[in-house]
Amino acid sequence: MPFPASTRMPVGSLPRTAGRPRRWRFLKLRYVGLALVVAWGAYDYLYVEKPRLDALSDQQAQLQTHLHQLQQERADLKRQIQELHDKDYIAREATQFHLVGPGQVPFSVEH
Repeated sequence: MPFPASTRMPVGSLPRTAGRPRRWRFLKLRYVGLALVVAWGAYDYLYVEKPRLDALSDQQAQLQTHLHQLQQERADLKRQIQELHDKDYIAREATQFHLVGPGQVPFSVEH
């Protein structure tokens, strides 16, 4: 039921504090909630995710070093395979085991 015209107050003459406490309380609650979410996110990053990230970075560095060593070993093995197909290399290695080729005369010199 509407108020009689004589008891109505113009909108601009309402006390300003009548509507503000509820709105400010809601805004303050919103900011407190936002601050809590930001604080939780910062805690989670600094004390949970950052140590995990650091551990994974260390592990990645170790694996990169190991990978580099394995790649060097692979290159050495490929070079050895190529040398095994070279006749001069085979002849050099055979002389270390006192093997002789066809037409060669074996002899040993003792001191």
